[in-house]
Amino acid sequence: MEAVCESRTGKRSSEKEDEKNRKKYLTDIKKYDKLLKLLERAVVKKQQNIDN
Repeated sequence: MEAVCESRTGKRSSEKEDEKNRKKYLTDIKKYDKLLKLLERAVVKKQQNIDN
């Protein structure tokens, strides 16, 4: 049986962990999205230089 702690907010420890993981996941998505946009810009610039 799993021991569950409740904090003042009423959230169980597993819920807190889930929320923490969601925030980390969303942060990672934002980082990769920024990297993808930079890469796309670099590819477009490279293609424009080849065309000229």
